[in-house]
Amino acid sequence: MGSPRNIVAVPRWMPLGLAGALGAAQGWLAYRADGTARRRAIASQQQAFAELDVAQCQRLCSDAFVAAGRSAWQLGVVRRWSAQRLCRDLTLQDWPRLVEADERGQGVVIVAPPLAGWPLVPLTVGLYRGSVAIVGQRDRDSCLQAWADRLVPEALSWFDDASRVQSILSRGGRVVTPLLPAVNEADVVELPFLGGQVRVSSVTARCACEAGAPLVPVFTQPDIGKATRIMVKEPIESRGQTPEEVMRQTLSVIEQEIRRRSRMWPWWIDQDL
Repeated sequence: MGSPRNIVAVPRWMPLGLAGALGAAQGWLAYRADGTARRRAIASQQQAFAELDVAQCQRLCSDAFVAAGRSAWQLGVVRRWSAQRLCRDLTLQDWPRLVEADERGQGVVIVAPPLAGWPLVPLTVGLYRGSVAIVGQRDRDSCLQAWADRLVPEALSWFDDASRVQSILSRGGRVVTPLLPAVNEADVVELPFLGGQVRVSSVTARCACEAGAPLVPVFTQPDIGKATRIMVKEPIESRGQTPEEVMRQTLSVIEQEIRRRSRMWPWWIDQDL
Protein backbone atom coordinates (compact mmCIF):
# COMPACT_ATOMS: atom_id res chain seq x y z
CA MET A 1 0.00 0.00 0.00
CA GLY A 2 2.25 2.77 -1.24
CA SER A 3 1.50 6.42 -0.65
CA PRO A 4 -0.39 7.89 -3.65
CA ARG A 5 1.81 10.17 -5.72
CA ASN A 6 -0.11 10.41 -8.97
CA ILE A 7 -3.50 11.94 -9.61
CA VAL A 8 -6.34 9.97 -8.06
CA ALA A 9 -9.63 9.57 -9.96
CA VAL A 10 -12.37 10.81 -7.61
CA PRO A 11 -16.18 10.91 -8.03
CA ARG A 12 -17.45 14.00 -9.82
CA TRP A 13 -19.52 15.13 -6.85
CA MET A 14 -16.63 15.20 -4.37
CA PRO A 15 -15.69 18.68 -3.11
CA LEU A 16 -12.07 19.75 -2.77
CA GLY A 17 -12.08 19.79 1.03
CA LEU A 18 -13.45 16.26 1.35
CA ALA A 19 -11.01 14.95 -1.24
CA GLY A 20 -8.13 16.48 0.71
CA ALA A 21 -9.32 14.91 3.95
CA LEU A 22 -9.74 11.46 2.37
CA GLY A 23 -6.36 11.72 0.66
CA ALA A 24 -4.69 12.68 3.92
CA ALA A 25 -6.33 9.67 5.63
CA GLN A 26 -5.11 7.34 2.87
CA GLY A 27 -1.60 8.77 3.16
CA TRP A 28 -1.60 8.20 6.93
CA LEU A 29 -2.88 4.63 6.52
CA ALA A 30 -0.20 3.97 3.91
CA TYR A 31 2.45 5.19 6.33
CA ARG A 32 1.16 2.86 9.03
CA ALA A 33 0.57 -0.16 6.78
CA ASP A 34 3.50 -0.14 4.35
CA GLY A 35 6.44 -0.98 6.57
CA THR A 36 8.93 -1.28 3.71
CA ALA A 37 8.13 2.16 2.30
CA ARG A 38 8.05 3.65 5.79
CA ARG A 39 11.48 2.31 6.74
CA ARG A 40 12.96 3.40 3.44
CA ALA A 41 11.48 6.87 3.81
CA ILE A 42 12.75 7.27 7.36
CA ALA A 43 16.24 6.11 6.38
CA SER A 44 16.31 8.61 3.51
CA GLN A 45 15.14 11.42 5.77
CA GLN A 46 17.80 10.56 8.35
CA GLN A 47 20.46 10.72 5.65
CA ALA A 48 19.13 14.00 4.25
CA PHE A 49 18.48 15.73 7.56
CA ALA A 50 21.26 14.59 9.86
CA GLU A 51 20.33 17.31 12.38
CA LEU A 52 17.01 15.59 13.15
CA ASP A 53 16.63 12.73 15.63
CA VAL A 54 14.74 9.52 14.84
CA ALA A 55 11.45 10.74 16.32
CA GLN A 56 11.58 13.94 14.27
CA CYS A 57 12.30 11.97 11.09
CA GLN A 58 9.36 9.70 11.82
CA ARG A 59 7.03 12.68 12.21
CA LEU A 60 8.41 14.24 9.05
CA CYS A 61 7.85 11.03 7.09
CA SER A 62 4.32 10.65 8.40
CA ASP A 63 3.60 14.23 7.31
CA ALA A 64 5.11 13.50 3.88
CA PHE A 65 2.83 10.48 3.35
CA VAL A 66 -0.18 12.57 4.41
CA ALA A 67 0.80 15.43 2.09
CA ALA A 68 1.28 13.05 -0.86
CA GLY A 69 -2.16 11.54 -0.33
CA ARG A 70 -3.84 14.91 0.08
CA SER A 71 -2.22 16.28 -3.08
CA ALA A 72 -3.10 13.22 -5.19
CA TRP A 73 -6.78 13.38 -4.20
CA GLN A 74 -7.05 17.15 -4.56
CA LEU A 75 -5.49 16.98 -8.01
CA GLY A 76 -8.24 14.50 -8.83
CA VAL A 77 -10.79 17.23 -8.12
CA VAL A 78 -8.86 20.04 -9.79
CA ARG A 79 -8.53 18.04 -13.01
CA ARG A 80 -12.31 18.39 -13.47
CA TRP A 81 -12.06 22.17 -13.56
CA SER A 82 -12.21 24.21 -16.74
CA ALA A 83 -9.14 26.01 -18.04
CA GLN A 84 -10.69 29.31 -16.89
CA ARG A 85 -11.27 28.00 -13.37
CA LEU A 86 -7.77 26.57 -13.17
CA CYS A 87 -6.16 29.82 -14.33
CA ARG A 88 -8.27 31.78 -11.86
CA ASP A 89 -6.95 29.63 -9.04
CA LEU A 90 -3.29 29.89 -10.04
CA THR A 91 -0.76 32.35 -8.67
CA LEU A 92 2.30 32.69 -10.86
CA GLN A 93 5.40 33.70 -8.92
CA ASP A 94 8.34 35.12 -10.90
CA TRP A 95 6.70 34.02 -14.16
CA PRO A 96 8.69 36.60 -16.21
CA ARG A 97 11.79 34.46 -15.61
CA LEU A 98 10.25 31.69 -17.71
CA VAL A 99 8.94 34.10 -20.33
CA GLU A 100 12.36 35.70 -20.78
CA ALA A 101 14.10 32.30 -21.01
CA ASP A 102 11.47 31.09 -23.48
CA GLU A 103 11.75 34.14 -25.72
CA ARG A 104 15.46 33.66 -26.34
CA GLY A 105 14.48 31.15 -29.01
CA GLN A 106 17.11 28.59 -28.00
CA GLY A 107 14.62 26.23 -26.39
CA VAL A 108 14.06 25.83 -22.68
CA VAL A 109 14.21 22.86 -20.32
CA ILE A 110 11.65 23.17 -17.52
CA VAL A 111 12.72 21.05 -14.56
CA ALA A 112 9.66 20.04 -12.52
CA PRO A 113 10.78 17.66 -9.75
CA PRO A 114 8.05 15.14 -8.81
CA LEU A 115 7.05 16.87 -5.59
CA ALA A 116 3.41 17.33 -4.61
CA GLY A 117 1.36 18.97 -7.36
CA TRP A 118 4.02 18.77 -10.07
CA PRO A 119 1.53 17.88 -12.88
CA LEU A 120 0.29 21.47 -12.69
CA VAL A 121 3.63 22.66 -14.09
CA PRO A 122 3.30 21.33 -17.69
CA LEU A 123 -0.40 22.19 -17.70
CA THR A 124 0.30 25.77 -16.68
CA VAL A 125 3.04 26.13 -19.28
CA GLY A 126 0.73 24.66 -21.91
CA LEU A 127 -2.08 27.04 -20.98
CA TYR A 128 0.02 30.19 -20.85
CA ARG A 129 2.94 29.55 -23.21
CA GLY A 130 1.72 26.96 -25.71
CA SER A 131 3.05 23.60 -26.86
CA VAL A 132 5.28 21.68 -24.46
CA ALA A 133 6.74 18.17 -24.55
CA ILE A 134 6.92 16.05 -21.39
CA VAL A 135 9.71 13.55 -20.89
CA GLY A 136 7.96 10.33 -19.89
CA GLN A 137 5.36 7.84 -21.05
CA ARG A 138 1.96 9.14 -22.07
CA ASP A 139 0.16 6.21 -20.51
CA ARG A 140 2.12 6.37 -17.25
CA ASP A 141 -0.54 8.54 -15.63
CA SER A 142 -3.86 8.24 -17.44
CA CYS A 143 -5.45 10.95 -15.28
CA LEU A 144 -2.81 13.51 -16.28
CA GLN A 145 -3.24 12.51 -19.90
CA ALA A 146 -7.03 12.96 -19.75
CA TRP A 147 -6.63 16.27 -17.94
CA ALA A 148 -4.18 17.60 -20.53
CA ASP A 149 -6.26 16.37 -23.47
CA ARG A 150 -9.31 18.20 -22.13
CA LEU A 151 -7.72 21.50 -21.03
CA VAL A 152 -4.97 22.00 -23.59
CA PRO A 153 -5.65 19.68 -26.54
CA GLU A 154 -2.59 19.24 -28.77
CA ALA A 155 -0.54 21.59 -26.56
CA LEU A 156 1.03 18.78 -24.53
CA SER A 157 2.86 15.78 -25.91
CA TRP A 158 4.80 12.94 -24.33
CA PHE A 159 7.98 11.18 -25.40
CA ASP A 160 10.29 8.68 -23.75
CA ASP A 161 13.14 8.85 -26.25
CA ALA A 162 15.82 11.10 -24.78
CA SER A 163 17.35 11.65 -28.22
CA ARG A 164 14.34 13.79 -29.14
CA VAL A 165 15.28 16.40 -26.54
CA GLN A 166 17.92 17.86 -28.88
CA SER A 167 15.49 18.02 -31.79
CA ILE A 168 12.85 19.85 -29.74
CA LEU A 169 15.33 22.34 -28.27
CA SER A 170 16.92 23.04 -31.66
CA ARG A 171 13.52 24.27 -32.85
CA GLY A 172 13.18 26.56 -29.86
CA GLY A 173 10.71 24.21 -28.18
CA ARG A 174 9.92 23.56 -24.54
CA VAL A 175 10.73 20.36 -22.69
CA VAL A 176 9.39 19.51 -19.23
CA THR A 177 11.34 16.91 -17.30
CA PRO A 178 10.90 15.64 -13.74
CA LEU A 179 14.59 14.56 -14.03
CA LEU A 180 15.48 11.75 -16.38
CA PRO A 181 16.40 8.32 -14.97
CA ALA A 182 19.83 7.03 -15.87
CA VAL A 183 19.52 5.19 -19.19
CA ASN A 184 23.00 3.68 -19.39
CA GLU A 185 26.38 4.05 -17.74
CA ALA A 186 27.60 6.45 -20.41
CA ASP A 187 24.90 8.95 -19.42
CA VAL A 188 25.42 8.79 -15.66
CA VAL A 189 27.06 11.38 -13.46
CA GLU A 190 27.21 10.88 -9.71
CA LEU A 191 26.58 14.02 -7.70
CA PRO A 192 26.07 15.00 -4.05
CA PHE A 193 22.47 15.47 -3.00
CA LEU A 194 20.85 15.77 0.43
CA GLY A 195 23.69 14.21 2.35
CA GLY A 196 24.27 11.37 -0.09
CA GLN A 197 25.05 10.66 -3.73
CA VAL A 198 22.62 10.29 -6.64
CA ARG A 199 23.21 8.86 -10.10
CA VAL A 200 21.84 11.47 -12.47
CA SER A 201 21.26 11.19 -16.18
CA SER A 202 23.14 13.90 -18.05
CA VAL A 203 21.18 13.51 -21.31
CA THR A 204 18.89 16.54 -20.90
CA ALA A 205 21.71 18.72 -19.60
CA ARG A 206 23.96 17.68 -22.49
CA CYS A 207 21.26 18.58 -25.01
CA ALA A 208 20.68 21.90 -23.24
CA CYS A 209 24.40 22.71 -23.37
CA GLU A 210 24.58 21.92 -27.08
CA ALA A 211 21.55 24.12 -27.82
CA GLY A 212 22.46 26.86 -25.37
CA ALA A 213 19.08 26.34 -23.73
CA PRO A 214 18.59 27.39 -20.10
CA LEU A 215 17.20 25.02 -17.46
CA VAL A 216 14.39 26.57 -15.44
CA PRO A 217 13.39 24.86 -12.16
CA VAL A 218 9.66 25.24 -11.47
CA PHE A 219 7.90 24.17 -8.26
CA THR A 220 4.35 24.22 -6.93
CA GLN A 221 3.15 25.09 -3.46
CA PRO A 222 1.78 21.96 -1.73
CA ASP A 223 -1.75 23.11 -0.93
CA ILE A 224 -4.35 23.19 -3.66
CA GLY A 225 -7.20 25.40 -2.56
CA LYS A 226 -8.01 29.02 -3.23
CA ALA A 227 -4.76 29.49 -5.10
CA THR A 228 -1.97 27.22 -6.27
CA ARG A 229 1.37 28.94 -6.49
CA ILE A 230 3.61 28.11 -9.45
CA MET A 231 7.11 29.22 -8.47
CA VAL A 232 9.68 29.84 -11.20
CA LYS A 233 13.29 29.86 -10.07
CA GLU A 234 16.21 31.68 -11.68
CA PRO A 235 17.18 30.08 -15.02
CA ILE A 236 20.37 28.02 -14.95
CA GLU A 237 22.59 28.95 -17.87
CA SER A 238 23.97 26.04 -19.87
CA ARG A 239 26.19 28.00 -22.23
CA GLY A 240 29.87 27.50 -21.50
CA GLN A 241 29.20 24.81 -18.90
CA THR A 242 29.53 21.05 -18.85
CA PRO A 243 26.44 18.83 -18.36
CA GLU A 244 27.80 17.84 -14.96
CA GLU A 245 28.07 21.47 -13.88
CA VAL A 246 24.53 22.19 -15.05
CA MET A 247 23.09 19.19 -13.22
CA ARG A 248 25.04 20.08 -10.07
CA GLN A 249 23.45 23.54 -10.04
CA THR A 250 20.02 22.10 -10.79
CA LEU A 251 20.23 19.61 -7.93
CA SER A 252 21.38 22.41 -5.62
CA VAL A 253 18.22 24.41 -6.38
CA ILE A 254 16.05 21.32 -5.85
CA GLU A 255 17.80 20.53 -2.58
CA GLN A 256 17.20 24.06 -1.29
CA GLU A 257 13.51 23.79 -2.11
CA ILE A 258 13.22 20.36 -0.45
CA ARG A 259 14.85 21.69 2.70
CA ARG A 260 12.34 24.54 2.78
CA ARG A 261 9.39 22.18 2.19
CA SER A 262 10.67 18.80 3.33
CA ARG A 263 7.14 17.39 3.77
CA MET A 264 6.71 17.53 0.00
CA TRP A 265 9.74 15.33 -0.70
CA PRO A 266 8.92 11.80 -1.95
CA TRP A 267 12.13 10.36 -0.47
CA TRP A 268 13.89 9.47 -3.70
CA ILE A 269 17.39 10.15 -2.45
CA ASP A 270 18.51 6.54 -2.89
CA GLN A 271 17.13 6.17 -6.41
CA ASP A 272 18.66 6.88 -9.79
CA LEU A 273 17.37 10.13 -11.24
